[in-house]
Amino acid sequence: MQEVARLIGGPAETLAVGKDVEAENTLHLQMANLIIMGTACSRPLLQDEATDLSKVISYGMLIVRLELDPAIPEGVTFDYLGGRREEWIDRALMWQDPTRHGLWLVPSAGEGRSVRLSALSREVVSRAPFYSLEERTAGLERAASSMRALREPR
Repeated sequence: MQEVARLIGGPAETLAVGKDVEAENTLHLQMANLIIMGTACSRPLLQDEATDLSKVISYGMLIVRLELDPAIPEGVTFDYLGGRREEWIDRALMWQDPTRHGLWLVPSAGEGRSVRLSALSREVVSRAPFYSLEERTAGLERAASSMRALREPR
């Protein structure tokens, strides 16, 4: 999850849920108004809790899920909730613009809404940021490579 927070670009803090109590596997990106939660549980687990938390604090929610599907890059998918009135975007993949390095969540299959993530904002758009299968593949590979690079010891 730290890798995801670093790719988004903002400073991440462990979410405090009470005095001297921190939520396990949960990060807070204050500048982006985003909470990142991590789990190996199947969906829709955690979505109800994340929805409730989003309603209380008015932040977007990003659930990072470990997947056993070998076709999934880095074995990770993302569920995203933009705010109080939005619906979940399920099983998205991380896509990174190979030229401009913008970070996106795109549908794992077919067409659908995509999310542009940055340290200062989140934007849901109606279509993916690429125009061809080659661009899609290059962006998925770029994002996977960036995640691996952040995991390597320095």
